[in-house]
Amino acid sequence: MKQKYLTVQNVKDALKFLKSRRDHAKATNNKEWTKEYDNSIRVIAELSTIDV
Repeated sequence: MKQKYLTVQNVKDALKFLKSRRDHAKATNNKEWTKEYDNSIRVIAELSTIDV
């Protein structure tokens, strides 16, 4: 049986990673990357049913 690639835990891990990168971008005052990470988080939140 094939392993599922897109699991709830994988999505949560991806969000955790993106949030940590966004926080780092904010800390280094990189506004462009902060916006990119915010957009990525927003898209995942809109496409998923889990609470972000």
